[in-house]
Amino acid sequence: MNDIYIFALIGIAFVAVFVWQRRKAREEKATDAAERAEAERRAREDYANHYANPDSPNYDPERVAREEAENQAEE
Repeated sequence: MNDIYIFALIGIAFVAVFVWQRRKAREEKATDAAERAEAERRAREDYANHYANPDSPNYDPERVAREEAENQAEE
């Protein structure tokens, strides 16, 4: 009879560990998605302020032309 209780406790422990790992994985997935969204937002913001973006207030056509000439010279 005691063997049944031992096996039941082992089974409950396995289920508890399984549920805990699933919750942990779900939380990590949500955190990764939030971090990815923040990185995408920052990238869009950086490009919006980038000197090569014609819509940016920091647009510098002379610098863009100079860098394109340098890149073509390297090739």
